[in-house]
Amino acid sequence: MAKQNKTEQEFMDEINEKMEMMKYYDSARVDRNIYDPGSHFIVKSSKYTSFAPQPKAQIITPPDTLPNHIPIWFEEKKVVLSNEEQVNDYNLFRSEQNVFTYENFMELYSIWKQDEQYTFEQFQEECSEIMCTDWYKMDYNGEPYGGFYKYPDGSEEKDNAWELTIEDNIKRLYGLPYPKDFVFETIKIGCRNRNESVKYSNYLCVWFERKIKICQNELV
Repeated sequence: MAKQNKTEQEFMDEINEKMEMMKYYDSARVDRNIYDPGSHFIVKSSKYTSFAPQPKAQIITPPDTLPNHIPIWFEEKKVVLSNEEQVNDYNLFRSEQNVFTYENFMELYSIWKQDEQYTFEQFQEECSEIMCTDWYKMDYNGEPYGGFYKYPDGSEEKDNAWELTIEDNIKRLYGLPYPKDFVFETIKIGCRNRNESVKYSNYLCVWFERKIKICQNELV
C-alpha cells in the first residue's frame, strides 16, 4: 500500500503534541545551579533538550555553601594585591582572585598554624631536599641567570654563581616572617608552576596571611 502523505495540519499537530510532552519528560531535562556572587543568590534553571519552552529562573534561599561544598565566605572575601605594592622588600604580583582553591587553602591553613621553629641549618637542609634545580639559576626576583650570573666574566661571583645563588635564595626565604613549613610549601608550588623565586614565595605568604585575616571569624 502506498504511504499516505500527512497534511500540513496533521504534521503541525504532531509537532505540537511532542513539544507538549517534552514539558513533562524529566529525563530530557538538565538542572543547573548557578552562583552569582553579585546577587548572593543561587539561580536555579532548567534547560530542555528539545524545542520545549524553557522555564523562568527561580530565586531560592541563599545557601551557606556553593556547589562542591565551597563556603560562600571563601569566594566573597577577596584579597586584592597590586604589583606596585612592596612587602618585605619584594614587589607583589597583581592578584584579584583566590590564589588557592578552598580545599587547598584549608590544607595549607593547617600547615600554617603549626608554625614549627627551625634553625637556619635545619631550614637549609629541608630546602636542599625539596628545591628543584631552577633555584640555582633564578635570582631572588625570579630572573633567570640574574644576580651573581651578571657579574663580569672571571669574577669570583660569576664563577661561583651556581652555589651563591642557591645560598642567597635560602637565606632570603629563611628571613621571610612566615611559618617555615608554609614557606616550604611555597617552594614546592613554585617548582610545579615554574615560579622559583623568593619574590613568588613571599607573594603567596602575603596573600595567605591576608586571606586568614579577613576570614578569621569563619576560621575559628
